[in-house]
Amino acid sequence: MVADQPNRLWWPSDEGRGGVLVAWSGVANGDMSLGSSSSDGVANRERFLRIHGLGPAETVVMGVSHADGIARVSDADRGRGVFAYRDAIEADALVTDTPGLALLLTPADCVPLVLWDQQACVLALIHCGWRSTDLAIAQRVVTCIEATWGKEPTELHAFLGPGIKACSYRRMAPSQLHSSRWRPYVLAHADGSVAIDLYAHNRDQLLRAGVRCDAIEESNVDTGGDVAYFSHSRALRSGEPDGRNAVMAMLVRRR
Repeated sequence: MVADQPNRLWWPSDEGRGGVLVAWSGVANGDMSLGSSSSDGVANRERFLRIHGLGPAETVVMGVSHADGIARVSDADRGRGVFAYRDAIEADALVTDTPGLALLLTPADCVPLVLWDQQACVLALIHCGWRSTDLAIAQRVVTCIEATWGKEPTELHAFLGPGIKACSYRRMAPSQLHSSRWRPYVLAHADGSVAIDLYAHNRDQLLRAGVRCDAIEESNVDTGGDVAYFSHSRALRSGEPDGRNAVMAMLVRRR
């Protein structure tokens, strides 16, 4: 893993013929909201892509479904969702084996998960909100990659990107508190709220699916507590302007 620019990571493939590029935005890059009706949202996304040598024609955007939908994307999907929410692919995971196709997600606070194999032949960008996490989206994508591409889970790498940490993520009396699936990942407080650890839940899903512990990495950014990043949860509490960060992942193939 190489941090070759701020908010950007590069993982070379084992064969040295390419790798995986992951980058994310913050408040300084502007609101990336897909639902923005102003031209600012579109312009912000275009500027963010240009920073990384990309444009709308190389990008496909996820319009999250808050469920467990997995969509396989390819060259035919280039440009979808960059300019309008209605054109985005409704899913909670985009999977591709197409080099040079940038997968883009604009989460509110939810954990973005990037998953790829060691030879960088297949890549997934996954939206791990509490609903999709409850439906085991991370585990389902590992199974999908194994079934479709024949990649063993032990060949996969994972990066849990910038999102809201348990210390910042509280919900009032949610159903998770009484669910056996969630009990290890929630902490009750005296005011009736619970802290939710999306990172631990998704990390455990990856481990159960067969991904190696030493192949899972995690961002130290807490969007809920770091004012350099937009946070829907923090905006609800503070009244500050709401917005969305962007997370981009792309396979890079070099000859």
